[in-house]
Amino acid sequence: MKRWIVAALSASLAFAAWAAGPNEVRERAEGSMLVTGWIDVSPDGSVHSYTLDKPGKLPAVVTDLIQKNVPAWTFKLDGNPNMIERARMSIRLVARRADDTHDAVTITGANFGESNPASGESVTYKSRQPPKYPLSAVQAHVGGTVYLYLRVDRQGQVADAVAEQVNLSA
Repeated sequence: MKRWIVAALSASLAFAAWAAGPNEVRERAEGSMLVTGWIDVSPDGSVHSYTLDKPGKLPAVVTDLIQKNVPAWTFKLDGNPNMIERARMSIRLVARRADDTHDAVTITGANFGESNPASGESVTYKSRQPPKYPLSAVQAHVGGTVYLYLRVDRQGQVADAVAEQVNLSA
């Protein structure tokens, strides 16, 4: 009898945590994007021009946000006062949920200068296992797309995962 009560209590607590979990994760979830390109800075420190890598693949909201902000940036140059300086540019953007129907996209950081590809440092996956497709879905000839919110810890491990949206197709 005690086992049944413990099992029922555990199941109800797990259900309560699951029910609160997705909403709480959605409220705290954020998506980020790194946009790269080149920036040309005039001798007076103003932005002369900039170009983005693969601008056709970027959402309009991203290119509009960059277009509204980057030309207003100013820099302090230590080089030749008569020469336009060209530098590699990386801009970090973050999208957070503003309300149930809107997201807020902001520029949260930017880096300038050449990266050092000779250092041998890069980020990639250590290992990955493809997800297992449910046998019942295979037998029913069902396909689909699942969008996940993932929280990844500093060691690169998935600390939390929530299915945000599931689009099934037959």
